[in-house]
Amino acid sequence: MLADHLPRLIVPRDHGALLAHPPLDQASRLVDSNRRLFARHADCKLLTMPLATLRERAKAEILALAQAYLSDAGEPAPSGDVGAGLLITGHQPELFHPGVWAKNFAVQHLAPQLGCVALNLIVDNDTAKSSVVKAPQAGRLLPIPFDHWKSEAPYEEHRVQDEELFRSFTDRARESVAWDSMLPAFWQDAQQVATRTPFVGDRFAAARRTWERRWGYSPLELPMSRLCDSEAFAWFACHLLIHRTRFREVHNKEILAYRERNGIRSKHHPAPELTCDGEWCEMPLWGWKTGEQRRQKLFVRGDDHRLEMRIGDRMGPALEGSPEQMVAAFCKLPSQGWKIRTRAFTTTLFSRLVLADLFVHGIGGGKYDEVVDGLMRRFIGLGEAPALQVLSATLLLPLPRHPHAMEAERTQRRLVRDIEWNPQRHLADGNGAASSLVRRKLEWIASDIATHEQRVARFKALRETNRELAPFAETRKQEAIEIEATLHQQIRDHQVNASREYAFCLYPETMLRDFFTLHFPPRGQEKAG
Repeated sequence: MLADHLPRLIVPRDHGALLAHPPLDQASRLVDSNRRLFARHADCKLLTMPLATLRERAKAEILALAQAYLSDAGEPAPSGDVGAGLLITGHQPELFHPGVWAKNFAVQHLAPQLGCVALNLIVDNDTAKSSVVKAPQAGRLLPIPFDHWKSEAPYEEHRVQDEELFRSFTDRARESVAWDSMLPAFWQDAQQVATRTPFVGDRFAAARRTWERRWGYSPLELPMSRLCDSEAFAWFACHLLIHRTRFREVHNKEILAYRERNGIRSKHHPAPELTCDGEWCEMPLWGWKTGEQRRQKLFVRGDDHRLEMRIGDRMGPALEGSPEQMVAAFCKLPSQGWKIRTRAFTTTLFSRLVLADLFVHGIGGGKYDEVVDGLMRRFIGLGEAPALQVLSATLLLPLPRHPHAMEAERTQRRLVRDIEWNPQRHLADGNGAASSLVRRKLEWIASDIATHEQRVARFKALRETNRELAPFAETRKQEAIEIEATLHQQIRDHQVNASREYAFCLYPETMLRDFFTLHFPPRGQEKAG
């Protein structure tokens, strides 16, 4: 299944709906297909390293890094067979909605069945864009800050600015989040690691893993910040740097083809084209110095024996020598304070090409990876792209929803208009005094009209009669207006309450646990049959 053959996948709207494309019972077929694909291209090389050798070494290295990451955090580190494949998903370390979280449970459930180890990549090289949680309240979104906002920064550099504001979040959210939710307990778990890490993303990820373990799962995770410091990533990155001209050509063609297929006019969607600045070629990588808050685009120039990097407008490090020497030099960049990180497409290009036996995407990521499929076919030379799995789910907060309010409001609006134009149909009982007015209106309606002057006269007479009849239908009109106003508020409530986009920690624990364990039972608790 190629990403560019994905059907138009619709976000599931109903509470409790799960979307999986292909169906999850086909995951084994996808893994087998991908393994055969990589076996056919075992001799394909990144620089001088055969892809098969790089994948084998990368899996062992990344498993060790993931286990070390959890051990450093004081958490249990699941063992993983280095000979097994990797079933991978990933997301930013934010308070995402439950449909995103479903991917974590899915890979942990499926991995043992597929002869794989489940790994979640924490995309902490992306920027944090907000320090609020939005909660629904009376038909509107109420932003509740959990920290003082300073500026956008990569999650791996994004420290808590105001510890007291962070600590007091649940106290301030209590009035708005009036339903039963896991928020107080989740925030307590996030606070538990505050003395270990000042980084917002680290706290959220650690607290989330606590809940996964509490529900019977054994999460294995690795931040992209650590993955991008690995030797495996150095081989991948240096391959892109050395073959920058060809990569840029294929990348931009795939971006343009994606826009044409999908009727997109924006030059920023799904990503901007890579540019050139004289001899400097833009790469799909970010760079910055440790401790800096702003990531910059990375540019490169040079020849087969020396590469110079520019990060934003600042000269960066240089790599010299043979490909192997460049890789070795790239591996030393972290110790020199340089951070080289993936951008969106290179995150999944590296993961799907070098690490994963199967990558599990959300709906948006699965669609955007049409570009990555093209890169693997035309830049890497695989001829076809490895299959991916798309997964998402919808859970709704336990709040009133009014799915039929919009149609009911239209009906009520038509009623109010009819009362205004045909008050004789809506007279209150016992209004005999209006009888003569009703007869007059009916007579005018039935009258023969031959000339323009007669039409004008009838129009004025009907308007005047309606004005005189209006007081007799006023009670009905006000009742209808009040009902219309109530329905209008219900529409606003429904538009807010029926969204699936709320932070997972706002949901009731029982709702999330029951949903995830039903669809993705933890090992040893699989459904009978």
